Amino acid sequence: MKSPRMLAPAVAAAALFVPSTAHAGALADTLAEATFGSLAKLGRADNSCIAPGTVSKAFSQWNDRADYVEAPGGSFEPGALGWDFSGSVSYASENEPFKVSGRRTDARSIVVGGGGSITSAAMCAGLQYPTLRFFAKSAGRGNASALITARYTGADGLLAAFPVGIVSAGSSWAPSTVSLTGSGIPLFTGKRLSFRIAPLYGSLQVDDVYVDPFRRT
Repeated sequence: MKSPRMLAPAVAAAALFVPSTAHAGALADTLAEATFGSLAKLGRADNSCIAPGTVSKAFSQWNDRADYVEAPGGSFEPGALGWDFSGSVSYASENEPFKVSGRRTDARSIVVGGGGSITSAAMCAGLQYPTLRFFAKSAGRGNASALITARYTGADGLLAAFPVGIVSAGSSWAPSTVSLTGSGIPLFTGKRLSFRIAPLYGSLQVDDVYVDPFRRT
C-alpha cells in the first residue's frame, strides 16, 4: 500500500505530463483541494451522510477477498443516489461487463473528460483505513489516468481532503488498483467520507464504485 507521503511525488510527476489546458485546469483544481503537507480545509463539515449498503466480496474473481460496500450512487443507474458532477461529465449507455452488483439490468456508466470531476455522496461509517475500488476504462484513444481525492471529517469538525491515489485505465474494462487508501491521514475520524475522481490524462469511463471500510494494512 502506498502512503500519502509516497503519493505526493507521483502526483507532482503526473502534473508535468498534463497535455491540455482543460486537464491542467482540472488538475490545478484537484490539487488545490488536496494540498500536500497540511490538510486542505474545506469549511465546516455537513454532518448529513448515507448509510453504507450491503457487504459483498465484489472483487473476488480478481483474487481480492475483502468485503466491500457499494458507494452511494456508485452504479450510476437511473434513480441512484446523486454524485456531484463538475465540467465535462456525461452518462454512457454501457455497464461494466462483469455485473458485480448482481443486478443484471444495470446498463449505465459515467464518462469524465478533461476538465471534469465527479464527487461521491458522503457515506456514514467508522472508516479508519478506507479502500476505494471501481471499474474503469479509457473513453478515448490511448490510456487515461485520474487522481483520487478523499474528503472526510477531521477531528476539528472541518471537512478536509487528501490525495489517496492515481488510477490508470486502458481500452478495456478492468478493476482499479486496490492501493487507494487513506491510511496515512493523521486526523481521520471516518464519520463522513466521500471521494473525488478527476482525470489527469485522457477521458475516464467509470462504473460500480465500491469502498472497503474494514481493510487494514
